[in-house]
Amino acid sequence: MAQSNAQAVSITSAFSPVRMEGVGSSAHSEFDLKNFEKLPAREVPIATLSPGVSLRQGGTDAAHVRVLVDAADSAELPPILVQLDGCRVIDGLHRLEAARLMGEASIRARFLDCSNSEALVIAMKANGSHGLPLSKADRVAGAQRVLGSHPDWSDRAIAGITGLSAKTIASLRDRSAIATPLGGKRIGQDGRRRPVDAGEGRRRAAEYIAAHPDAPLRQVARATDVSLGTVHDVSARLRRGEGPERNGRHTHAARPQNMRPVQSV
Repeated sequence: MAQSNAQAVSITSAFSPVRMEGVGSSAHSEFDLKNFEKLPAREVPIATLSPGVSLRQGGTDAAHVRVLVDAADSAELPPILVQLDGCRVIDGLHRLEAARLMGEASIRARFLDCSNSEALVIAMKANGSHGLPLSKADRVAGAQRVLGSHPDWSDRAIAGITGLSAKTIASLRDRSAIATPLGGKRIGQDGRRRPVDAGEGRRRAAEYIAAHPDAPLRQVARATDVSLGTVHDVSARLRRGEGPERNGRHTHAARPQNMRPVQSV
């Protein structure tokens, strides 16, 4: 099936954090599923589509397909997402099965010009925003695949995509044979490369708190790409006059005189 590039969106330039480095904006923040909703949807023959990213180890859920069939009686189901290369379904396998069950010959679809590894991340993100949630086992399996294709992404960045905790991603990484990225740095949720050293993240959080004493802790965590728990601990250490690291000693430089307690909301 022919599909012109004018009717598909290429997310390559906006997706890869490596290519975005130095631009000053985040590839992860730019990767927004709402952008795909702006793409034109067209009727596509079902026979031309093929399964693409499979996130469910048990395949499609028959009960959920039936729910969608019933829903289609009163409302039009959202278009599915299809990878331009090979017409492989990225998101919407249950909707596709529902259309087949209803005897439909075509289905509304939006096309994305993306690589297989990008399609995997899109599928994980899309599932987290709608539809039948993945099981924990499926999310773990998906996270392992994302780790394999993007080993230089930070634990928090992958956690945000897969719906798992950063601690779980770190554990999966430790149990895998994935090597440390070149230069010992990983790409965070804001698209910036930072050292893997945990102490670096604590120092980064301390610097942000010193520069933004009124910032809520959640804002500090987002801005510095460290966990909320770590920010809580760093803030507490600074209030006690200690250094931000776990072995930090009392230091007058750790907390500027004009620094006020940070809000915890």
